[in-house]
Amino acid sequence: MRSISRGKIPDNQVVRTMRKIARASYDKGSGVIVVAAESRDTALARAISLRLVEETGTRFVEVSRAQGTEMRKAMDMRVDSARRQLFSAQEAQRQFIEGNRGTISSFSMANLERTRRSQAVELAEDVYKQAVGDREGAVAKELEATPAVVVVDPIPAVIPPEMRYVAGKSLGAAIMGMVLFGLLLLVRETSIRAVERGDKDAIDLAQSARRTPVIGRLLGWLIPVPKDGFDLTVSRVETSHTPGSKRLTS
Repeated sequence: MRSISRGKIPDNQVVRTMRKIARASYDKGSGVIVVAAESRDTALARAISLRLVEETGTRFVEVSRAQGTEMRKAMDMRVDSARRQLFSAQEAQRQFIEGNRGTISSFSMANLERTRRSQAVELAEDVYKQAVGDREGAVAKELEATPAVVVVDPIPAVIPPEMRYVAGKSLGAAIMGMVLFGLLLLVRETSIRAVERGDKDAIDLAQSARRTPVIGRLLGWLIPVPKDGFDLTVSRVETSHTPGSKRLTS
């Protein structure tokens, strides 16, 4: 997922924009589903990506367990049918017993009918138990067929912006660096010439720059001080003289 810059999408362009910025692909070899969203609005890109991941996982699970789900639904219907048949057989047996109470002999037709109804109840019970067991087996198979969906590459907390015009920006930075370095060399050359001429202000500036904390070395390189220094004080010089000669002063 990439973010270019912030922007707004008109309401009448939402569907068309969604088709452009949302996409998905599937790798059969690794079984990895790749979903992606690219938008000028980072919040929109994040929301779309999260929704895509959620829906993709849900649909993948539904498709993978479809056969097991259909089997479970069929077993549910079978259990419901067996339950109704069991209740019907039990109710028929109850009504027969109530209607023939005290009149059933050992070898009569009523006794035979009672035996048949008892067998019908037992058969309905067996069918119901079998249906319940089959349903539990279908539920277990459905759970076994459910795949584990794992997000391999989650959405980062901070979406990095897309790097654009890298070559142009790098070239511009290089040109600015060269210009700045040239200006520094020009300042240094000018400072050296001023110091060599014995400019007192330049020398004082160079000496003060060297004492500047942290950047003293950089300023010392930019405004260097000569090793021997310069003595700019003016002294008075007197020469010896003899009578009749002139006295020179400076």
